[in-house]
Amino acid sequence: MSSRDPYFQFAWDSTVPGEEELEMDDDTLGISSLSVRLRTWAKTGYGSICYDPRFIGGDGVMFYFHGAKGGNFAIVSDENLHINVQFIGTRPEGRTRDFTWIQAIAIMFNSHTLVIGAKRVFKWDDKVDALMVKWNGESVDIPEYGGAEWVRPIGEKEDRVYHYHIPADDTFAHLETQFTFSNLSDLVEGVLGKTYRPGYVSRVKRGVPMPLMGGEYKYKTPSLFSPLCKVCSFQTTARQSGGLAITTGVVA
Repeated sequence: MSSRDPYFQFAWDSTVPGEEELEMDDDTLGISSLSVRLRTWAKTGYGSICYDPRFIGGDGVMFYFHGAKGGNFAIVSDENLHINVQFIGTRPEGRTRDFTWIQAIAIMFNSHTLVIGAKRVFKWDDKVDALMVKWNGESVDIPEYGGAEWVRPIGEKEDRVYHYHIPADDTFAHLETQFTFSNLSDLVEGVLGKTYRPGYVSRVKRGVPMPLMGGEYKYKTPSLFSPLCKVCSFQTTARQSGGLAITTGVVA
């Protein structure tokens, strides 16, 4: 691995001890420039994303970024690494914003795309796998591993307490995860990425129950598979991923 190759880890909630890692590397994905590990995570750790979505930045500051239901947003955009998330959500009558959760993540680097998503689940069953993983458009089987929990739903109690008004035919299964990065550039962009810049100072309001990160218009992308946004910096050649064309550039 060269000094500029992207390196990151994912982590999902798991009862598996942290030192017993399930590694997806060149043997699993057919690559040598990237290592992806599924490991025990901390919801308060750097790079974590959970709830409606709550982020912990690379600077350790907690913030919320709501985006919009059905929207796609760049959370990391660098010269050789780009990560988008796709939101699902609902807006009960009388509310001014959507409740949103992350339904899918697309990671792009070189000419590759790794997609991790939560399947739509009408009725939740702990015994049924709701995780979907695709590598360059091809499905990847993730072996059962200890008590790993890849995807979580909105439960009835949670729905009642927070007044989400989740419909009866959808549990709003979503991802909660944590990233660990190295080799990001000093000009990395994205909702989460920019918090890893040297000397970055967060502009979110501290000391309030829900400090918000705005700027949705800067990070919105045309699709889950597109590295195009007003501030995106990913450099790659045109290719196909998930049936959608990806090109380099910036949305005007």
